[in-house]
Amino acid sequence: MAGAGMTPRVVILNDTSGRSHHGCSRVMRLLVAGLERHGLTIAARSPARHDWAADQAFLDQIARADLVVINGEGTLHHGRPAGARLLAVVDHPARRAPVAVVNALWQDNPADWLELLSRCALISARDGQSRDEIAAAGLQARLVP
Repeated sequence: MAGAGMTPRVVILNDTSGRSHHGCSRVMRLLVAGLERHGLTIAARSPARHDWAADQAFLDQIARADLVVINGEGTLHHGRPAGARLLAVVDHPARRAPVAVVNALWQDNPADWLELLSRCALISARDGQSRDEIAAAGLQARLVP
């Protein structure tokens, strides 16, 4: 955890910058730039579809992080296994820092996902339909298209 004079450390799950898609690259560029603009240091990034829970080096970074950011881009819908793997960080024993879900497309997910989402410090939906579905479950999500 960041001490006096140190910048807070962030880890990002679901880094989509390597997917050879302009939109994915742009989302990650904006996400990283925004975090850095607010004085946060990106300590580690786990690529999309990477098994972060089996990556000891990444788990070590999670344990030292001040914030865990889940990039929800294209993953948190219809109960997809990849989405479940991302949300599992909420209950992972290595995690000590708050979790923020950003850029989330949220649609038709199982009820147990809502319990995990409810324990996130910040929820940001990328579209109004996702925000409304999260709100219908009694949770507050910011809309950041």
